[in-house]
Amino acid sequence: MDKQRSAEIKVGIVTIVGIILLILGILLGKGVSLGVSSNTIKMEFPNSGGIEIGSPVFVNGMKRGVVTIVENADNKVMVTAQLDNITDIKKDASARILMLELTGGKKIEVNPGGVQQSITPQDVIAGIASADATQLIADVGDVANDAKRLVRRLDTISGQLTAILGDTVFINNIKGTATKANTLLTSLNEFYDANKGTLQSTIQQLKGLTDDVRKAVNTNEPAVRSLLAKLETTTNDAQTLMNNANTSVGKLDALLVDVRSVVQDIKQGEGVVSKILYDKKTAQRLDSVLNSLGSFVDQVKEHGLNTNVRLGTRP
Repeated sequence: MDKQRSAEIKVGIVTIVGIILLILGILLGKGVSLGVSSNTIKMEFPNSGGIEIGSPVFVNGMKRGVVTIVENADNKVMVTAQLDNITDIKKDASARILMLELTGGKKIEVNPGGVQQSITPQDVIAGIASADATQLIADVGDVANDAKRLVRRLDTISGQLTAILGDTVFINNIKGTATKANTLLTSLNEFYDANKGTLQSTIQQLKGLTDDVRKAVNTNEPAVRSLLAKLETTTNDAQTLMNNANTSVGKLDALLVDVRSVVQDIKQGEGVVSKILYDKKTAQRLDSVLNSLGSFVDQVKEHGLNTNVRLGTRP
């Protein structure tokens, strides 16, 4: 009984050790390091691109490590990997996600860069995800859909062109327009051929006239400037005259206001002038005085004037 139990214990121990060795073999096969390594690099990609924990990392085409962490960070994907050695990876290194095999799988290809300073575990390598076969197939499908729509549109355009070309009236109108245009061009050519010499002569005359005008302008430029100066002076004088005229008109308006006021006073007042003009009794008296004065003057003319004048003494 003890021997049987001992054998079972041995079988159990062997089984456990075998399982442990199997797990270690699998981990070692995937390149997972069980120890604590300082050769860690971080890479930032716009998307995961199919990368997962255990995906291999290559440097210049040689496998150097595996991916240990894949996590989201600020709408991007942060990938952490452990490599055998990072001393040859520089500050300007870059990373790219590529297909591992045609049948599937992804890898990270690291370009180590060329500057002198090496990378540290705190630095982040910028990476990009290349298109794989699946994405290319999807893109081809999108292109195929666009091609279908394009073919439909071309078919519609072809049908419309066929309808237009089959329209007899439209074609005849085009032919008539082309015939008229041809006739017009022929007439223009004939007109040009018939009047070529006249046109050339006219152009020469216009050129000569232009030269003469230019010379006349250059010759009379001082006189024109003097005339413009005089016109400016005359304009200023006219402006002064207009200002004076405005002042005179203002004074005349004031005088008319005064005259109107005097006339109003004469109409409404009781002065001598008002009585002479508007009082009938005063007018009759003035008329009587004038008549008497007229009679007196007539008597003086007829009989003379007898005056007795004493100067210096009293009577």
